[in-house]
Amino acid sequence: MAGVFGMLTAAVDLAGGIDKSDIGPTTASAFHHSVDIFFVSAELAVILPISVVAFVAWRTRVLPRWWAAFSGLVAVVLVIGPIGWIGLISGLPIWTLGTSLFVLLRRSRTRVETAAAAA
Repeated sequence: MAGVFGMLTAAVDLAGGIDKSDIGPTTASAFHHSVDIFFVSAELAVILPISVVAFVAWRTRVLPRWWAAFSGLVAVVLVIGPIGWIGLISGLPIWTLGTSLFVLLRRSRTRVETAAAAA
C-alpha cells in the first residue's frame, strides 16, 4: 500500500508538469505539497499489519517476545502524528527485514528438524 501511495504522489507532480499551462500557481503548490498525503496514508496503512503481528507474536510466541515489543513500539510511533514519519522511514524497513528473517529462519529450522526426524 505504501508503494501505491508513493506512486500516486509522483503522479500528482507529473500531472502538474504535463498540464502546466492549464493550472494556476495555487494548484501547482497544492500538487507539490501532496507528499504529505503519502506519509499520512502510508503511516495509517502500516499500523494495522504491524499491530496484528505484535499482538499475535506476544500471545502465541511465534516470534520472540522482544520482537513483539519492538513491533508494538513501531505501531505506537506510527500512531503519533508528528513523529509517525520516523516509524515509516526507519521502523518499517527494520521491522520488515527482521520479521522476514525470523520467518525464513524458522522455516529452514523446521525443514532441518523434519529431515532429521525422517532419517
